[in-house]
Amino acid sequence: MLILGWNRRTPALLHAFDRVSTERFEVDVLSLIPATERLDDMERYDTTPLPSVRHLAGDYTSRADLVAVHPEIYDHIVLLAVDWALSEAESDARTVLGFLVLQETLQDKKTRPAVLIEWMDPANETMLEHYPHESLVTPVLLSSLLTHITLRRELRSVFDVLLDSEGPEIAIKTADQLGLANRPFCFDDLYELLGDSGEIPLGLYILTPEPSSSGAHILLNPDRNTEWILKTEDAVVVLTTS
Repeated sequence: MLILGWNRRTPALLHAFDRVSTERFEVDVLSLIPATERLDDMERYDTTPLPSVRHLAGDYTSRADLVAVHPEIYDHIVLLAVDWALSEAESDARTVLGFLVLQETLQDKKTRPAVLIEWMDPANETMLEHYPHESLVTPVLLSSLLTHITLRRELRSVFDVLLDSEGPEIAIKTADQLGLANRPFCFDDLYELLGDSGEIPLGLYILTPEPSSSGAHILLNPDRNTEWILKTEDAVVVLTTS
């Protein structure tokens, strides 16, 4: 994995990767922040050393610096929002520039890593909607969690389990894998189908929509009694364990 950028949340992210016992991560971090400062941040968060993390010096908005680390060799790339910018707009502007430079660097490569972008302002998320990537708006996520826990304190234990690095995962299972392709079913049927394996259906991933649709999209918690016919490439979003 290649992480582009550094902020105060990065040490927690890196230690979360290290706590996953079912997978092994090798992480490179490219940032303008000096490696000594990053290591100090890491030690303040947790004194446990992370030998699987390598700190690289460079600016991810510089094509020369990106080419030097060969982004095409990574499986995943995470573009972090910077917290030293004067405003959320400036932080997201730098994110957009870095992403476009990354796209230019990868355009002639045979392999293209999966890209996750962290945004500070949800209004800016649509700026790159036509490019292949996943998005995470950290302030919105944190404020939503705090609001839910404030209103219902018992949800704290639920979120602790869901968001723990060793907790459940959200996975995509194709209709073909589940034996649902090209036959009618209701979302309510999925609870019985997945219940024996301890999985919970969350929604549907319509990858091959009808011509009148706007494109591939996810439907979370659809009506349980509506009848669906999924194509082979369509999928079900499930909450599962490793």
